[in-house]
Amino acid sequence: MDDLETTQESARAEHPKFKRTKPIRVRMELIGGTRCIGNIHVSWPDGRVSDVLNDERQFMPMTGVVLESDSTRYDFLTVAKSQIAMIFEIRR
Repeated sequence: MDDLETTQESARAEHPKFKRTKPIRVRMELIGGTRCIGNIHVSWPDGRVSDVLNDERQFMPMTGVVLESDSTRYDFLTVAKSQIAMIFEIRR
């Protein structure tokens, strides 16, 4: 990590709305049948997938997402929670 990245990380951590998170790998199926694998980010150290599903946001951000239908990898994707048919954690 160079000096600029260290400075940016430090400034981010000092922001009043900064929340430390950890990624959890999940497999998800949407109501229309689309399936994907990706990361959702939960509060560190003890956040759960259910916490993200039950918070007030209508959309759930995901990172490192692969759609099973076309194997395309997306760095960032948002999913409407109302469209989730199934979601489960992938344990490594």
